[in-house]
Amino acid sequence: MDAVIPIRNDLSRVRVDAIQVADLPADGFAFSNPRSFAGGRAGIDGQGFDNLSMTELRASIIEQGLQHPLLVRIIGEGDNEEIQLIAGERRLRCVWKIRDENTECFNRESQELGPGADVHEYVECRIYPDLSDLDAMKFAWQENATAIGIGEAANYNWFCYMRKNGATDEEMLAITHKTESWIRSMDRVATLDEHCRNLFLTGQINQTVAGLLADIGDDDERIAICDATCEYAHDRVKAEIAKRESALRDAREDKALADADLIVAEHREKSSEAEEVSPGATKAAAKAVEVAGKKVAQKKRARDQSVKSKKGTTRDLVAGSKVVTGQRPKKAVTTLRAPKIEKCFIEPSLAAIEEEDDKVGDVRDLKLIVLLCTAIVEGDTSLKKVMDTFYEEVGEVNEDDDEGEREEYDDEYDARRDSE
Repeated sequence: MDAVIPIRNDLSRVRVDAIQVADLPADGFAFSNPRSFAGGRAGIDGQGFDNLSMTELRASIIEQGLQHPLLVRIIGEGDNEEIQLIAGERRLRCVWKIRDENTECFNRESQELGPGADVHEYVECRIYPDLSDLDAMKFAWQENATAIGIGEAANYNWFCYMRKNGATDEEMLAITHKTESWIRSMDRVATLDEHCRNLFLTGQINQTVAGLLADIGDDDERIAICDATCEYAHDRVKAEIAKRESALRDAREDKALADADLIVAEHREKSSEAEEVSPGATKAAAKAVEVAGKKVAQKKRARDQSVKSKKGTTRDLVAGSKVVTGQRPKKAVTTLRAPKIEKCFIEPSLAAIEEEDDKVGDVRDLKLIVLLCTAIVEGDTSLKKVMDTFYEEVGEVNEDDDEGEREEYDDEYDARRDSE
């Protein structure tokens, strides 16, 4: 392929205009940058493609060149063969703009400045010729995980897309390296009504809040709590911004005073008053200016962070729920799966029984725990069967003397279950 100049192993120089960016698939499963699932035009409106982030990245490439190779794969055959980008879309789009504007930039090979169209005619890429769509998605996810996150909206839309195309939990976990609780949370968010889901997708509530809202069965109550959550979030953020704006103003005033003190100290040191100036006064004043400058930067970052954090959080949800219902929202129910039950309950109990470790619990109690947990794991719903097995293993029950007591217990259990 003329567009590729091999360097070593899987590393090559690839002509920029030959690299294709995958569009969002119209139907069926195909590879696309997970970042593009945020909505809008593929890859443009996703998190990390905002003007500020792209301007900063472009400035870095102009000053230092591309620090890391892009990841690409070869798709198609013969005349239809294409070089498709897997990871590095933000960098590629920056390079496109640099070439379009022919911005003077740093050439890492010559260590000199040169026109952008020439410097970035080719870029270094790692080429994976036989990568499947699923494996390409995995590479893209891991690349994004070490850069700017793709955002909750893109996470959710990607999750729904994978679900629609038959991806299993195991496949999605292998791609994203996330946890099973993330899968369960996304499944719950998918059950939300359109109003609440849109507030989540537009960044007005976070994923935890969306999952808790999904547990509210009544649509009207859920929507009312969701709206109240957003109102509380808006008021909270507004108050935080005002507070941090005030702290930033104070820090700037302190910086201005420190600057003035430094000017005075430098003037005295150079004037006839130099003998009256204590040693190190100018140095101390310069240090005060440095400290004040760092404080201003710190307060500015805090203010900017408040501006960005507009999402409703669990704190806002609690406040909104109290207004609508007069009580706190119910916590999400976490389901324990068989492997976790075995790891956390059955295996430790068996080990304590074998080692006769009475610090964990009485052997008799531990045996009952093992039997109950085993029944749960195996789907056995007969408590009577579990207790019969327990009595046999423990061997402490006299069948003649306690038969009536056991029957009374079983009858009581059956009556209670029927009443429920």
